[in-house]
Amino acid sequence: EGIHQAIDLVTRMLCNPGDDAWIEEPGYWGIRNILRINALNICPLAVDEAGLVPPEQPVNPPRLIFVTPSHQYPLGSVMSLARRQRLLALARNAGGWIIEDDYDSEFRFS
Repeated sequence: EGIHQAIDLVTRMLCNPGDDAWIEEPGYWGIRNILRINALNICPLAVDEAGLVPPEQPVNPPRLIFVTPSHQYPLGSVMSLARRQRLLALARNAGGWIIEDDYDSEFRFS
């Protein structure tokens, strides 16, 4: 019915307990609760003006990366193209998935 159910379904389909999931910090509180229920290792990462800040050399590659790229919640930044490309490369190399919550994207376009 909504984002909570979608996150729960995706998490159950793509992950095993103990898999790493990167989330934005600060970020949407509902993601943290669902990942905890599904026994994922929650890895909060800082957000700057270009979006989620991935580590240079991830120790444990993430299975899931949750982002709000169009309008980061709650800070409002828009993810840069360079940051999107970096996350795509990280996910591809790790065999992981990027889950985008397109929060408030309708306010970016006329």
